[in-house]
Amino acid sequence: MMPFALPGPIFVLHPFVDRIAKQMKRHFFVSHSRADSEIAQELVEFLESRGFKCWIAPRDIRPGADWALSILRAIEEAEALIVLKSGNSDSSGHVLREKIQAREMKKRIIECAIPGADPEPSADAPRAVSAGGDVHSSFLELQEKLGRSRKKGSVIGRAAGIVALLILPLALGALLLNASRRGEMPVWPDGIVFADIPPGSFSMGAPEDETGSTKAERPVHSVSISSGFQMMTTEVTRGMWRDVMGETQEELCERVLRNEPRSPRPVTGDEYPVCYVTWNEAREFARRMGELDPEHTYRLPTEAEWEYACRAGTRGPACGSSIDSIAWHQGNSGGQPHPVAMKSPNGWGLYDMLGNASEWCLDPWHDDYTGAPVDGSEWAVNGSQYRVWRGGGYINAPHICRSAFRDRRRPDFRQCSRGFRLVRTAN
Repeated sequence: MMPFALPGPIFVLHPFVDRIAKQMKRHFFVSHSRADSEIAQELVEFLESRGFKCWIAPRDIRPGADWALSILRAIEEAEALIVLKSGNSDSSGHVLREKIQAREMKKRIIECAIPGADPEPSADAPRAVSAGGDVHSSFLELQEKLGRSRKKGSVIGRAAGIVALLILPLALGALLLNASRRGEMPVWPDGIVFADIPPGSFSMGAPEDETGSTKAERPVHSVSISSGFQMMTTEVTRGMWRDVMGETQEELCERVLRNEPRSPRPVTGDEYPVCYVTWNEAREFARRMGELDPEHTYRLPTEAEWEYACRAGTRGPACGSSIDSIAWHQGNSGGQPHPVAMKSPNGWGLYDMLGNASEWCLDPWHDDYTGAPVDGSEWAVNGSQYRVWRGGGYINAPHICRSAFRDRRRPDFRQCSRGFRLVRTAN
């Protein structure tokens, strides 16, 4: 059912009606991974058919409303948070965030584990059901756990039904409007996680004796990052791109294949890094992320931020590790991208900083580091028509997949291995 406000005149009819309205606003917040949306919807239909009002995204977010704020308010008004427990939800960043928000608001957290979920309950949530039965049995056990079936013949129930009839046209209209516009709105991307990058200093660039280095990586210079920031632990995946941009990887590919039919068509899967993305499109993705989360500013990393985060306090070409342990490159990728986070992370928990997908940075291109900022900020002054990319991709040789390597492309350029990740700072 859509959340809606009762018309003002109804509230003056009798205080009893106000009591009904307050009862009708109570709900259970259903937290779930996007990958489990179908089962989550079945759970909501099951509970609501038994008198339990539920709140679930995206169904109950009003057209044009702020998504992050709507979710926060829904948790605040909820009786409890029901977590649809699965392998997908265990790795979902937004499910974790909703649980943290519920804990901070001192809400009950109840897990409904479906078959295939981790058999061990979370430390902060009592397990409502076991993971061994079928889905329907899990739902029945959850109903018993909630323990507040409404009596259809109660006076409040009958009165609520009368009020519902009075406002049914309003609710139906809002529901239809929501359905017509839902596809236009971005969704918080499933699986996105940010790591804290501490402030500090490092030597940016590569010495002449580093294999594969070029003049563009010199002079080596000291850079001091005075304020910490957060960076995505993985590259933006195809699933994240679809959630935010409403566009699939296949649709991105078609833009290239129309003019260049011999361009490689990447393997499919939500967990792979999105590719064929232009610098301009990456910036648009960041802008939409800011709309979903107004508490942070989202953007591409500067060149200095990217290299600082990639090195994670180490020196040398490959984050202090062997290249094969941390990167998919020309020598081990089989000519295809791979799901993110399959290789080892660097010291700050960042995956695929080298290899898999090469990554756009914020800065315009400069031929070398002469005159470069020493505070990690964007080097914006020179009017170059090119933008920087870093890290190398699955199609590149190992000497390209180095912490210091840098190259340039036009902001409208597309490539089968070009992707990106974002950084964010608190507003």
